[in-house]
Amino acid sequence: MAAGYRLKPDQKGVPPHWQVYVRAASADEAAARAKELGATVLAPPFDVFDAGRMAVLQDPTGAVFSVWEARRNKGLGVVDEPGAFCWAELIAKDLPRAETFYKSLFGWRTRGDPRYTEWTLGDRSIGGMIEMQKDWGEMPPHWLVYFQVEGCDRSVEKAKGLGAKVTMGPRTFRGGPHRSPERPAGRGLLRDPVDRRRTLSFADSSGILDALRHPA
Repeated sequence: MAAGYRLKPDQKGVPPHWQVYVRAASADEAAARAKELGATVLAPPFDVFDAGRMAVLQDPTGAVFSVWEARRNKGLGVVDEPGAFCWAELIAKDLPRAETFYKSLFGWRTRGDPRYTEWTLGDRSIGGMIEMQKDWGEMPPHWLVYFQVEGCDRSVEKAKGLGAKVTMGPRTFRGGPHRSPERPAGRGLLRDPVDRRRTLSFADSSGILDALRHPA
């Protein structure tokens, strides 16, 4: 599932964004372990009605994410279909530190080459990680959310019509054409695509940076 949340007055300065949730058997134990590994607990574990229990954490590299202990709400029911979540990507400066943290916290593993790292759980790829480059400008480490589409070109035109701003034209990478946008409230993001995936990053009219992926 996905949900919207209005930022509160005391959250002034926090840009609109998508928040990545990772399921945990116990939000309390995950938050405690994350703190031991060097994370900052931004919001201690708390109940979300009868849906589940969660905590908001900032990893040692500075990227923010949440852990979710499922109760009534089990999490994503539809993935890897047009309009649904299909990928999450950590963009950070200190990849070795990030790798150690997430492997220790969730039992993830990694594979890939020097240009791009994939997170795996068991034999399944569950996300990616890429090093932030200096020429990308000022941006904090963060998790980027991807949504699958049936056609990147059509989707970017629709996004533009809904208020998104594309600031870099088509470029061809090993994984296919790629466009990188600028959110209305800030700078855009440049990234290398995963092999055999066609990707498009863009922002909606509220300034939320997100991305679309079109299978090759």
